[in-house]
Amino acid sequence: ASPHHLISPAVTSWTWSPGRFVQAPGTWIADGQPQACGNNPEYTNVKCAAWFGVGCGNGPGGQNKVFPGVSDASGCADRSTAHTNAAFDVCGGGGGPFNYNGWIVFIRSDD
Repeated sequence: ASPHHLISPAVTSWTWSPGRFVQAPGTWIADGQPQACGNNPEYTNVKCAAWFGVGCGNGPGGQNKVFPGVSDASGCADRSTAHTNAAFDVCGGGGGPFNYNGWIVFIRSDD
C-alpha cells in the first residue's frame, strides 16, 4: 500500500517560527482527492513552544481539519504530531476519531 499524504493549498506568507500554525484554507488534496478545509479558529488560541506548520479546519467535531503541533484541545505537541479528523485522518498513526502522531505537514511547492 502506498503511504498516505496531504497536500496543502498554496500559502503566500508563512513561517517556521513557533507559537502558532498558519491557517491555509482552500482545497487540500488528501490521498489524491480534493477536500475543502476552511479557517475555523478552533485551536488557534493554543500557543506552544513546539514547531507549527500549515493547517486548516472546518469546525469542531468530525469535520476536515489538521492542526500541526497540537495534540488535543489544550495541549502542545511537537513537529511530528498533529490533530486531524475526517478525510485528513489518513495522515495519522493511531486510529480512532483523532490521530496525533507519526507525520509532519509540508507545504506544497509552486514551481
